[in-house]
Amino acid sequence: MEGAWPPGPATWLLSQRALQSCPSIESGMEFEEVERISAKSGDFIARAGAELRLPQMTIATAMVFFHRHFTVKAFTGIDHFTLATAATFLAGKVEDTPKKLKDTVLTMHRLRLRAETGEAEPVWPPPSKSGKPPEETEAYKIVKREVLQMELELMKTLNFDLNVEHAYQYVLQFAKELDAERDLSQVAWNFANDSLRTRLCVQYRAKALAAGAVHLAAKFLKPKYDQLLESKFAPIAADAGTTQADLDEISNQILDLYERGAAASIRPQLGQTAPSPAPAPGGAKEEGGVASAAREERAQQERASRQHQPY
Repeated sequence: MEGAWPPGPATWLLSQRALQSCPSIESGMEFEEVERISAKSGDFIARAGAELRLPQMTIATAMVFFHRHFTVKAFTGIDHFTLATAATFLAGKVEDTPKKLKDTVLTMHRLRLRAETGEAEPVWPPPSKSGKPPEETEAYKIVKREVLQMELELMKTLNFDLNVEHAYQYVLQFAKELDAERDLSQVAWNFANDSLRTRLCVQYRAKALAAGAVHLAAKFLKPKYDQLLESKFAPIAADAGTTQADLDEISNQILDLYERGAAASIRPQLGQTAPSPAPAPGGAKEEGGVASAAREERAQQERASRQHQPY
């Protein structure tokens, strides 16, 4: 689905083709590198949100803010860790689940250092010789100023359009319309979570993403839901405005995360309880299960494509 360029309020949706000429690509970055940074930044926000005990809805909003920003701005010249911190702080306020700036900065900067240095418990900011508390040290004040400046830049880039609709409510709605058991809604919910590590949220509306997540979950749980997909999914796809090509694209981008290992901490877990309005990110039972599902789904798409190709 083609979107206007540059994106903005009501036009945040872009096609994959348009994303391939986004500012980061125009600045000289490879498309795969943009995808990699997007996925790792999404995972950083998710991990920080979990440590801050933010609801999943708030974490999801922060990820959408992050991805929207980089449809307008290039990754080059912007510290994406600082932007992720600003997006998380802003999302907390937008979703009425605010966290103190001090807690957000300390948690996310320490998490950043953990990723960069490999230290299990990095000490930051460095202890003050005069015994000052962390929030009164110069190191903290510098990062705090950077985050506040980035938050303002983020809001300007978003044109102060802070409304975000998420796929979760539609995942539950569509699973109910399929008369599916709880396992389908849980796996689809986790796929919807994982989709936020990609840039699907700036390509498809929430309802379309939900349809894609439910469709992929049914395939993942096959053959249990094959008959329901065949008999009941067409009205859901129509309601979501999705074609088979859309469903395949959504599935492929989510499955790519597993094949790249970019969403290792949040693969679908079949043993979880049913989703609540704000579940924590899930975890995989087995690496092979998701990878196998990815390969099987790709193989099915290729077979279907060959059947429709003229000889």
